[in-house]
Amino acid sequence: MKVYKKSFWQEIKAANWKLFVEMYYEILLAATLGFLSLFEGTDKFFGSDKYYDFVCSLLTVIFMGLSLIFPIWVTNVILKTQKSKSNKLRIKYESFFSDVSLKSKLTALFHAFVLYRKKITVFMLIFLSEWPTTTFVIFIVLQTVYFAQLYETNPFFEKSLRDTEIYDIIAILLCVHISNAFSYTDIAVSSRDVLGWVLMSTCGLIIFLNILAAVWS
Repeated sequence: MKVYKKSFWQEIKAANWKLFVEMYYEILLAATLGFLSLFEGTDKFFGSDKYYDFVCSLLTVIFMGLSLIFPIWVTNVILKTQKSKSNKLRIKYESFFSDVSLKSKLTALFHAFVLYRKKITVFMLIFLSEWPTTTFVIFIVLQTVYFAQLYETNPFFEKSLRDTEIYDIIAILLCVHISNAFSYTDIAVSSRDVLGWVLMSTCGLIIFLNILAAVWS
């Protein structure tokens, strides 16, 4: 089957990069959990005499390493592209900044900052799981900094994108504050049930409004 236009493969690569950026949180979470599972027992994975266990373990280690350095690589690519006047370079990596302005480093590095925030969130959820209150505080700080960056720099070309991001941040902070109440053990069970329904209703409303906004746009 022939490709119907010359830019087909370039568009496919750009779409894959964009998908990787959008799903970086889920990818890093899965890679980290898979990597940590290698140390759960000596009779599994690297300690197994089966070749496919070894291959899976090796791929897990490689993928974990690539996931860790990905934000650093993206940062380097964006800075290099911003300084360069080559259109070829900008077209090659346009998925990292196609919807943001390159007028300054703060706006150009917007998606790189998002990747770092996702990385911190993943490690925080895994390694600070026994300290939920600390996790909530750090997460609220990260979201607040993200909100301030959006409000001050306005990195997007389209105002609707920034408004959508701000709406999502406020919605997430609301859910986090509601969830934080579950970390207090002295709350009555009946109150926890009410909070649970409030949280699910809030999440459902947020998802519905996001779908409505996507359809409208």
